[in-house]
Amino acid sequence: MNNFVIIYRFRSPESGNVFLESIEKTFPRHLNYNFGGIQYFLLSSKLIAEVQDKINDIFDNLDIRDDDYVAIYYSREEDPDDIKRLMMLGHADLIDEDLKNGGTILDRTLSELLEYDFNKQKAEL
Repeated sequence: MNNFVIIYRFRSPESGNVFLESIEKTFPRHLNYNFGGIQYFLLSSKLIAEVQDKINDIFDNLDIRDDDYVAIYYSREEDPDDIKRLMMLGHADLIDEDLKNGGTILDRTLSELLEYDFNKQKAEL
């Protein structure tokens, strides 16, 4: 299993709530995290394509606006320090504007979340 972090923003509170409820149901193994006003949704899945498909299905139920965005962050096992971003919805400049004040903190937060051990969490329960 691999970790993926979804960062999202919906201007419509209703769409934001529907999106969050949908991804929580779709990915039962998850962690919600809010830092610096940014919503992070950590999930565990096998492949990025699987995550993409499931998120695309959720978009059908949303009122999407021009300034909404959804991005998936991930890294490969062979190079965990190289964090990749896949924009699922919206333009990269929208998310860059929201994240520009995060800088090093954002990188550290993403790294920590992508390395999060869901198995260890389960064992501690």
